[in-house]
Amino acid sequence: YKGDYSKVIPILIHGDAAVAGQGVVYETVQMANLEGYKTGGTIHFVINNQVGFTTDFDDARSGIYCTDVAKIIDAPVIHVNGDDTEAVAFAAKTAIEYRQHFGKDIFIDMVCYRKNGHNESDEPRFTQPKLYNLISKHPNVREIYKNALIERGAINAEQAEEMDRQFKELLQSKQTQVKEKPIKYQPQKLEMEWQGMEKAKNEDFDKSPDTSISVETYEKIATALTHVPGDFKPLKQIDNLLKERKKMFFEDRKLNWAGAELMAYGSLLLENKIVRMSGQDVKRGTFSHRHAYFFDSETNQPYCQLDHITSEQQKFRIYNSHLSEFGVLGFEYGYAMATPQALVIWEAQFGDFVNGAQTMIDQFISSAETKWQRMNGLV
Repeated sequence: YKGDYSKVIPILIHGDAAVAGQGVVYETVQMANLEGYKTGGTIHFVINNQVGFTTDFDDARSGIYCTDVAKIIDAPVIHVNGDDTEAVAFAAKTAIEYRQHFGKDIFIDMVCYRKNGHNESDEPRFTQPKLYNLISKHPNVREIYKNALIERGAINAEQAEEMDRQFKELLQSKQTQVKEKPIKYQPQKLEMEWQGMEKAKNEDFDKSPDTSISVETYEKIATALTHVPGDFKPLKQIDNLLKERKKMFFEDRKLNWAGAELMAYGSLLLENKIVRMSGQDVKRGTFSHRHAYFFDSETNQPYCQLDHITSEQQKFRIYNSHLSEFGVLGFEYGYAMATPQALVIWEAQFGDFVNGAQTMIDQFISSAETKWQRMNGLV
């Protein structure tokens, strides 16, 4: 939608123990206003049933509220009683209006309970006997709302029964209809993005594909990579770098790692392909090799040479991430899942940084094709 965040509404559903205890929640909340990660405001809906597996909230967190992580970005939190149907609907409506108006994150903490403990075969009384004695005698949400409407005079008992009967009939008729005439499957937009992508065949590996570019393309990119605007004042070291680049691209025509890498990205941008790269210090390159962005020595204004090859090209989407490995790699994995035609790259030092993201590597990157038949082109 060309950057119009009001056209989408991201919703994250959390459990109370997870929102308080999982590090990835903090790491992604901290992305809320960062370039390259912001969503224009996410609605966090917390189903606070006060049981993390079989853990009491006294054992699940130190904070008063499970949603205390919202404080780090000053996001409002609406605490609402899950038994009050209209209050929950009002909270949801308010959250949407807030998000659309301010473009910021907002949390709903719906305090409720879990009827059967962790799952239907679980015996929650092993750890929460007092709580589950209360729950077993507690009327369900539908009964509470029905009784409230009758008490208010909005409906009578006969009407409530009739509405219930009609609704069950509707469900039954729809089920019968689907059995008699199955609905044709409609692929979702995300699946459509993957159409045209084929699984590799053995013969695809017999020889390398031709990825060469023309001399004309090479020179266009090389010109961009050796140019800065007339009023741009680079650091002395960057001035020297530009001279070295000119010699490398136009005289020696033997590229070092950084030159070859930037040339490759530039060639894809000219083909109107999305190139997205993120990680800690990726604009400069952790060991100062890349310099995809220069910064004016007096004004600190940034300049990305790869954005100025031609007027029709894609922009180079390169972002210095916050100091998160687990959250950022998860974000990039999702981005690559939604945008299979893009080149999506996460860069981190091997060892400590990659180890921080190991959960994502084990859980998704190395195993998703086997577990869920989901491919992903994240580099």
